[in-house]
Amino acid sequence: MRTRSRRSRSLANLGISVGLTLVLPLGFVAPATTPAAAADGSVSVWLTEADNSSGARLAKQADLTWGSNSGGVEISINASQTYQSIVGFGASFTDSSSYVVNKLSESKKTEWFNDMFTKSSSSSAGIGLTWLRQPLGASDYIAPAIRSTVPATGNVFYTYQDNQAGNVDISADNPSIANVVRAKQINPSIVVVGTPWSAPGWMRENNSILGNVGGSLKSDKEATYASYLAEVAQQYKDRGANLDYITIQNEPQFAPSYPGMIMDAAQQARVANSLAPQLASKGLNTKILGWDHNWDVPSYPTTVLQQAGSSVAGTAWHCYAVNKPGVGGYDSGRPIIDASKQSEVRNNFTNKDTFLTECSSTESANRDNTFKDSIWYHMSVVAIPSLRNWSRSLSYWNLALDSNNGPYPSGYNICDTCTALTTIDSNSAYKRGAPYYFLGHFSKFVQQGAVRVGSSEESSAVQNVAFKNPDGTYAVVVHNGGGPQDVRISFDGKSIKRQLAANTIATFTWGTPSPVEPADPEVSESDGPIGAIVGLGSAKCLDLRSGSETKDNGTAIQQYDCNGTPKGQRWQYRAGTDKTLRIRGKCLTTAADSVGAKAALYDCTASRTKAWTVSGERITSPAGLCLTVPGNSTANAVEVELATCSDAAGQRWLVPSTTVTGNATIYATQAPTRCVGTTNGTALGAPVRSIPCAGASAILRAGDGSLRLGGKCVAYRAADSSQSAANGSKLFLAYCTGQNEQKWDVNQDGTIALRSAAQCLDLTDGDTTSTVQLQTWECSPGNDNQRWGTTVVSGGGTDPGTGGGDQEPGTGDGDPGGTNPGTGGTNGTNSSIQAEKTTETATGTTTWATSTIKIVASGLATRVGKAGRVRVLITQANSAAGGRVTLDFAGRKASASLHQGAAEFRLPRANRGGQQPLKLTYLPATGTTITTIGTVNVRKATAKISSVKISKGRFHKGIRTRGAARISVRVTAPSGVAVTGKVTLKVGKRKLATGKVRQVAGRYIATVKIKAKSKRTAGRITATYSGDANVNSTTRKTGLKVIR
Repeated sequence: MRTRSRRSRSLANLGISVGLTLVLPLGFVAPATTPAAAADGSVSVWLTEADNSSGARLAKQADLTWGSNSGGVEISINASQTYQSIVGFGASFTDSSSYVVNKLSESKKTEWFNDMFTKSSSSSAGIGLTWLRQPLGASDYIAPAIRSTVPATGNVFYTYQDNQAGNVDISADNPSIANVVRAKQINPSIVVVGTPWSAPGWMRENNSILGNVGGSLKSDKEATYASYLAEVAQQYKDRGANLDYITIQNEPQFAPSYPGMIMDAAQQARVANSLAPQLASKGLNTKILGWDHNWDVPSYPTTVLQQAGSSVAGTAWHCYAVNKPGVGGYDSGRPIIDASKQSEVRNNFTNKDTFLTECSSTESANRDNTFKDSIWYHMSVVAIPSLRNWSRSLSYWNLALDSNNGPYPSGYNICDTCTALTTIDSNSAYKRGAPYYFLGHFSKFVQQGAVRVGSSEESSAVQNVAFKNPDGTYAVVVHNGGGPQDVRISFDGKSIKRQLAANTIATFTWGTPSPVEPADPEVSESDGPIGAIVGLGSAKCLDLRSGSETKDNGTAIQQYDCNGTPKGQRWQYRAGTDKTLRIRGKCLTTAADSVGAKAALYDCTASRTKAWTVSGERITSPAGLCLTVPGNSTANAVEVELATCSDAAGQRWLVPSTTVTGNATIYATQAPTRCVGTTNGTALGAPVRSIPCAGASAILRAGDGSLRLGGKCVAYRAADSSQSAANGSKLFLAYCTGQNEQKWDVNQDGTIALRSAAQCLDLTDGDTTSTVQLQTWECSPGNDNQRWGTTVVSGGGTDPGTGGGDQEPGTGDGDPGGTNPGTGGTNGTNSSIQAEKTTETATGTTTWATSTIKIVASGLATRVGKAGRVRVLITQANSAAGGRVTLDFAGRKASASLHQGAAEFRLPRANRGGQQPLKLTYLPATGTTITTIGTVNVRKATAKISSVKISKGRFHKGIRTRGAARISVRVTAPSGVAVTGKVTLKVGKRKLATGKVRQVAGRYIATVKIKAKSKRTAGRITATYSGDANVNSTTRKTGLKVIR
């Protein structure tokens, strides 16, 4: 939000003119799938006549009938030309808005909520808003009457963690959150967007949340800020107000005297790159939007989109800083600044979304003109132009204020002329303002999911934007910004005509609604891995026929070229629950568990074969039959069926999996201790970086040529993107698609090249010391930044392959990973040596030695559930040895060549603690094979109490001393480690109660039931988890209390 002086310029000095020019974007998206409505029947008309004080206000007029008309300004509708789809129209429950709304009596408050969030088909009531943009912490609009000075900030403004030692807590915004929840109870499809006005002061350079005081975010607090935002998003979801989108910083190029924070584009991109995998790891579907500021600096969002890549879903824009002919304050010496900047950025990033996330109407210098001036300005300059320039939303500022355009704290230069959708001055009445009506002309008639369609503009004074709704109906919003004018709409060879008075909004709707296909359910990775299922015999993907158009029961399932289409090829395998293969909320099934039964999509409740076992490269039915491409065909559109299992190529499938172990590590040859990996786990969007090999998980070189970590693919673009690789394209983890854009060829010259382009895996800037994000660059065999080596880890993939002796490491899935290291051609006899010394420390180093050969293994200490790493260094006569070394641990073997006497191995995940045997075998190029025997110290896994929440009996931030309560405690441990045991809650040394840890929906939860008691010690609650032989105990001081 701008200051009073910057914002009020937009209406106070309009100098209204009709000389407007709009940019019509050139790109388009796929057409809507519902049949086009014919130009027959009647056309409904709704008007708002702004210049007439007694004129229509979002009022229904007499219907029009299609016919043959001529004259007037023509608006020609082209339904075959399609653009963006609509996400929502709305505004914000600021603290000030919630304060005045909550002053209404309950009956009047119910009326207000219905006016905002329901739809009426017969009156101006009920405009059906579908979008709420919520400040995450204090904005400029907070209500002083319910706020007191925050000790940590020294003023009435606040964030959700003002004390560094405290926990993140969103309860300061309880009034607004409650109103959001109430709105979503009326309309569950409301989209919620969260925006912080500032990071907590202790994260900033000058320890303040005020924009003109606090300075920028400290560089060493970027990851901390990302974690803060991720926790905020989690708490909003827990409260029933899930954030569909989040921005990093409101107006990052503005330093107001209220909360605000300057943040440059590179820093915003870094925070987004840190935040994205944290959101994904929490199972949140929250998408990140960049920028969130004015139209005047398109270079900023361009930089964010370039540097944040898949971490951001698009760009958020504000409507301020306009410089345009015909608008008050126009400066001909400056560039034109208007909504066309949205298209300027979007056309360079066609796979990214565009949103208008804030705009405020303001009072005119003559308050009596505010209504008509607001209608003219926002329809001419903001609403229609923004939507014609790719915006998927219209988001205005305050939903409600009082007649003084408040409340807000005095002395902070907050806009005192900014108006809201409604004005509330008592508990018994409210008044609708101009934004209510001009937003209502869209939100009342344009449905979520509507697609903007082509519509011509002959006159700069008569602007329009047209939509086709998901139910097949049409809505065209027109604003006549000039004098009285006949307007003619042409569609399907016919037309209607209507005269519009000056400064009038008209919405025209027509068509008979058709049934709307239910939206696909949200899919969470906590239910199972997600991605394409690739047929290894055909290099094609398991495909839902016409998946983008239908998900009807009985839709055939076939193989088809891999294309990354989410609705046709993005599957989820729920291995941990019902073993279903799902897409679009339905299941892959067969009518019977018998040979020849065709696969088809059906409701998951249907009585059909639908439980599948994925083992190796096979997908088998309960009867042991295999999902098969008949005749091992490689053609498109061949329906899959059940057949007797064999070695047929048509029965080999690569299914996304988080449990299949990697079979190789990839290291930079100019820095052998730096490997390809991630620092944020394997969450969707996690940047792929150069990291220390000791912390790098083995990569699966899969049978389709992809490089996989945690069931996701190393990629330069998102799964549903069509972007081409270019110099500097950053790498991250994406859903696997089976496309060549995710396939890599490992070449003999050390390069690893994309199969789809002449681009190679590149060590960014040749950085051999930091965790730089890797990139693609034009392949150049002489470029040291593109030379890579691989260390083989056996047992990875679905086919471990066969050993290759001392000449070849063996191939599994067509790639390294053999289980038989071979005996070597000239290795001679075998001798064994014992450990010279063993040091049981965190490094777990063991040394073996003969008179000439010394073998040092480090990393012989790991934890339960953790994939450890062993580094072996072999010297012969004090020089680096050559040859090969094999490792045998926990029944699995690996083999690797020595590079400068060194090799690294990935230990498989240990599932129990204690000392476990390990065998190393050194196979020199000539001479005696040497075998060593040692042990690996497997320590207990580290558990963590990640959350403690009151599910019953909450009283403020705790429970009552005498009341019954129920507290849920979540315990986490490394992936793959089962958590058993119990959780005990105490106050001081006194025990409250104990609960057993159980697995619930993939999480480990202890539900502690506390009985009512006449006397109980007051104080802070401590939670202690007591594990078993494989998991450490842990204790956490919670933020909850027993309160008298």
